[in-house]
Amino acid sequence: SQEFTFKAGKTYYVSVWAKVSEDFAMNTSGFNGIGIGIGTGGGWEIYPAGCSIVNSNDNLPYKWTQFKGEFTPEADMTGLFSIFCWGKAAGQVWFDDAYLGTDPVPEIEYPEEPEEPEDKYVACGNAEVLIITEEDVIVIEDIIPAEADNTVNLCIPDITDNDYTDLFVSQDAFEKILEAVGEDGTLTIDYGPFCLVFDAKAVEYIWNSTDEGDIDIDAMLYEEDGEVCLDIDIYEYIEDDEGNYEYLPFHEFGEGTVTAKIAFEIPEGTSADDYKVFVLSGDGRIPVEATFADGICEFDLPHLSTFVIAYNPQTSDASFAIAIAIVMTFCLAVVVIKRKRVTSK
Repeated sequence: SQEFTFKAGKTYYVSVWAKVSEDFAMNTSGFNGIGIGIGTGGGWEIYPAGCSIVNSNDNLPYKWTQFKGEFTPEADMTGLFSIFCWGKAAGQVWFDDAYLGTDPVPEIEYPEEPEEPEDKYVACGNAEVLIITEEDVIVIEDIIPAEADNTVNLCIPDITDNDYTDLFVSQDAFEKILEAVGEDGTLTIDYGPFCLVFDAKAVEYIWNSTDEGDIDIDAMLYEEDGEVCLDIDIYEYIEDDEGNYEYLPFHEFGEGTVTAKIAFEIPEGTSADDYKVFVLSGDGRIPVEATFADGICEFDLPHLSTFVIAYNPQTSDASFAIAIAIVMTFCLAVVVIKRKRVTSK
C-alpha cells in the first residue's frame, strides 16, 4: 500500500496485473480476495464498487489478468492505494505493472504464455513410449505395449541414433511391461547388433526385486585390441528428494532365463565348430552351451558375468576373438554399432 492525496471531482484510474500458482486456494469466508482499491481510515472502502476483485476459487487468474477501476472522490481525501491478497490462502500470487494516475490506464498487451508441451509418444519396436532425453540418457517414462502375443519388443535404434545411450525405465513403465508379458510372454530389448530376451519369470524377478527406483540398463559395444566387447550393466536407480542417489546392482534373474543373441558371421575358411562361448569367472573360462546359425550366436546367460565368443585356440593360431562383457545389475543403456541387426525369433 502507498498513501496518496486525492482531489475532489478529479477522476483517478487504477490498474494492476496478477496471476496465481496452480495450487493457489483461498478461504472464501468473510472478506477475502485479490485485487486493487483505495482505503480510507476507519476501514477499507473500494471506489467504486466495480473495481475488480477476485473472491472465489472458481475464477482465479492462473494466467496474467488485469484488475482495474476508476473513481472520482466527492471531497478531498487521503487514502491508501492498495494491491492486495486478503484473507487466508495457500499458494503464490504475482503482481506486475501497478498503475495509479489521472490519465486512463495505458494499454498493455501481455504475451500469451507458452502452452505446456503435450506428452508425445514415439514408436519403439512393437510399443509406443513416452521418453525424456538428456545428452546420452533416455528415460522411458511410460509405455503403451502392443496388444498381441504377450510380447514387448523394444527397438532402441527407433528412439536414438547415439553410439551410446544410458536407458532408464520408470517403475510405472516396467509395471506395464510386466502386465503385458503375463505368465508366458517375453521382453526383448533390441540394440541393433545384439538383443537380450527376458522370459516372463525374469521380468517378474526384476519387478519383485525392485522397490521404487527406475531400472537402468547400460549397454555398450566397442572394439579393443582387435576384439569386439559388449558391456551391459543393470541396476535399480534410486534418487531421493535432495538429489542423493544410489545404484543397486542385479546379479541374477532367479528362475528366469535371459538369452543373448549376437550378430556373428563365421569368417570364411572356418566353421561354427571352431568357435565357443565362455563365461569368465574366478576359475578362468567356463564353456557355455551356444549355437551358431544364420549369422547369430545364441546362448542363455547362466548368471551375470562377462561372456566371450572365441576362436578355438586348440585348432588355430588365429587371434580373432569377440569379448562380450555382460555385467547386469539394474540399468538399461544402449549402444548402436552399424552392424547386422538382430531381432527375436
